[in-house]
Amino acid sequence: MAINSNHILLCAVILSFCSCSKPQESYSFILSDPIKSDSGMVFIFDVPLNDTGLVYSTNISCRYNSRKIVDTCIRFDIQALSPSGKLYGEEVCFPLGIESDFIKVSKSNRAIFTIEWPYRDNIRVPIDTGIWKITIRPADPALSKGLYGVGFAYHGQHLSELNNERKR
Repeated sequence: MAINSNHILLCAVILSFCSCSKPQESYSFILSDPIKSDSGMVFIFDVPLNDTGLVYSTNISCRYNSRKIVDTCIRFDIQALSPSGKLYGEEVCFPLGIESDFIKVSKSNRAIFTIEWPYRDNIRVPIDTGIWKITIRPADPALSKGLYGVGFAYHGQHLSELNNERKR
């Protein structure tokens, strides 16, 4: 039986569909008790970063009471624990009440706001793949009474797809 060019083309198309993996993404939101004590609260997220061929972007969100949190920004201590046990950390100040193309703000009643900020872009995981533990806590424990929850989202995209989007 002779193999013609149509058979070869069909095999190439089938293989290309089988070799493409779906981008990874997830969103988790942890509610908190707004009457929590001043001892503070901790929000922990398990983030599976398993594909070394993906570039990840992350967002952090929170729901808060603008009558209890009156600052212009909210500070979070953020730590990332890698699967191999390396700990990375920083304190980040996210602006409150400012909306832009990148910062999304929604109001659910007179004083309750939900805000989402971009956190990190172009994250590559060259070797340390697996479940990363992301820990987020308010830097000021007194904010616990006005903070109703924190969310963490990530989205992974193949580098080739990311480059194609940038060219558009």
